[in-house]
Formats: sequence, C-alpha cells, structure tokens
Amino acid sequence: MRGNIFLQLLHAPDRKSRLRQEVSKNRRRIARLFTRAAAPSSKHFKLVSCQGLDLLLDPSSLVDFHFLNSGYWEKDQLDTMTSAILGEPDHTSSIFLDIGAYWGLYGLKAHQSGISEVHFFEPDPRNRAQLYTQLFLNNLQSAVHVHEFAASDHVGTMQFRRSETIQGGNRGHAGRADFDKSDGFCVPCQPIDSEIGFKNRTIFCKIDVEGSELQVLNGMTNLIKNNKVFIQVETFEDNIDQVRECASRLGLTFLKRVGVDDFYRNFTPKNAANTEKPTV
Repeated sequence: MRGNIFLQLLHAPDRKSRLRQEVSKNRRRIARLFTRAAAPSSKHFKLVSCQGLDLLLDPSSLVDFHFLNSGYWEKDQLDTMTSAILGEPDHTSSIFLDIGAYWGLYGLKAHQSGISEVHFFEPDPRNRAQLYTQLFLNNLQSAVHVHEFAASDHVGTMQFRRSETIQGGNRGHAGRADFDKSDGFCVPCQPIDSEIGFKNRTIFCKIDVEGSELQVLNGMTNLIKNNKVFIQVETFEDNIDQVRECASRLGLTFLKRVGVDDFYRNFTPKNAANTEKPTV
C-alpha cells in the first residue's frame, strides 16, 4: 500500500515536484474523477421542447448537455444539410440515412424538413433506447426505420465501446473498440447495400461513425452508384485523405468542409441557387 498520498505530499520537502509527479502518473484517474464530479447523474434525464421537437436528454452526455444549454448541436452542419434538402424541389419524396444516429437529431430534423422516409442506423443499445424514446415522443415510431446493426463493408460482428463508459461523457462517440477492451461488446455489422437497394432516388445521408468512414462508404457503393446522393461525413486528420480518395473513387464530388464534416454529392441540384463551389 502506498498510504495516503495527501499525507505524503504534506510532509515531502519537495512538495511541488512530488505533486507534478503524482499528477503525471495519475493523469487518467484524475481526469475521470473530475469528469464524474462535474457531470450530472445520468439518472436525471430532462424532457424539453426545442426546435419543434420533444426530446428526452441526458445532461451527463456531452451532446445533450450542449443542446440543453444552447438549443443546438452542430448548427452549421445541420444548416448545410437542411439547405441541401430544401433546395431539391422533390425533397419530400427523398430518403434520409442517419448513419451513427445516436438519438437521431439529424434524422429528426430531416423528417421535420419534409422527408418522410428516414432510416436510422444505431448499434449501441443505450443510444438506441434514447432514439426510440425521441421517436415515441414525436409520434414517429411507425413513420421511420431503425436498423440495429453497425454499417460496415462486410457481414459479421464488430467490437464496440459501450457509450456510457466513454471518458468525458460524450455518448455520441460510441464506435469500434479493440477486442481487448473490457468495456467492449459485440454488435452485428453489415454493408448498407445488403439492407437497402434503392435505385433512381434522391438520398441525403449523414455519416458519423468514429473512424469507420471508409468501411461504411465501401459498404454503400451500389447505393451511391444507383442514386443521386448528398453525403455529410465526419472525418478527422488521421484519415481525411483516405476518405476523400474513397469518395472520389465512388463518383462523389467534394463540396466543402464545415467543422469536422466533409460534404459531397454526385449530382447537380435542380435549383441553380443551391449550387455550392468546392471549398476546403
């Protein structure tokens, strides 16, 4: 036993040096303690009405906490997506895919914009339970489709991090985990092409899959080839070049980057005013 570290520090002649050493050694443990102390208990959900939606939100989750305090999340990205949807004259007959849905903000806003066919993809059980709650609260439980598998480029299983164990409280970061992680569990995975076979439709799609972007895109090759597609993909510096190369190979034109999200499409909008010039 190391004894009481605070007593050791109190009597140490080089307290400042010892304190720096202990903080360095226990950085992760200290971060977890501060996170737990700062985050409200997840048992205390809040029911709110915001942006025309009734929502059950978890203040201990980063996305929900931000939404509760500011009334939005990823506002610029959502505005870009909504503008693209409303810019299509026939958008009410379009389809929306919310891949990595969490509790479904993008899909809910797409439905609110007039799209009647929305598909949510969310393999994490806790996140999916919150998604089902939002659908119930907004009377959409029979109007949309929820897919409980992880979108990928093959049929099988994948190891996932449990959303409630993610350090920092961002349950929206649920995604692939290494098999040796104790907080992992297996979920089924499959290509979207094996589940959805639309042709000659207009499809709007948001992909937020925490590092699995290439697998998801490669698993929807036929969907992209056979339809008019507008796609938003969250990407970070470690794979942004590979994702852009993959998108180009699939016939997608890069439009612009908003925050950490790239936007692509493979068609020219009917509304000329909606045409975007490619920007980085």
